[in-house]
Amino acid sequence: MLLLLIFGTELVCGIAVLADSRLSTPVQVMCYALIASVLVGIARAWELRRGKGHRPQGLALRADRPCAGPGRQARLTRLDDRA
Repeated sequence: MLLLLIFGTELVCGIAVLADSRLSTPVQVMCYALIASVLVGIARAWELRRGKGHRPQGLALRADRPCAGPGRQARLTRLDDRA
């Protein structure tokens, strides 16, 4: 929704500049909108990178015995298969 508002602002300012090219305020507003859209994009990418609620189910593994000794392997099971 925020990006829709930013893109709408850019569209309105672009039309205003096309209507009267001597106006400088719409150009400044478009610059701020461009900076805001880049910051929103970075924030969304950061959120995806951290995996906030976007982990595919059943793909993560867990160790039943995390401290397996020499010659013993920790048995890995799918999280879906937990009892």
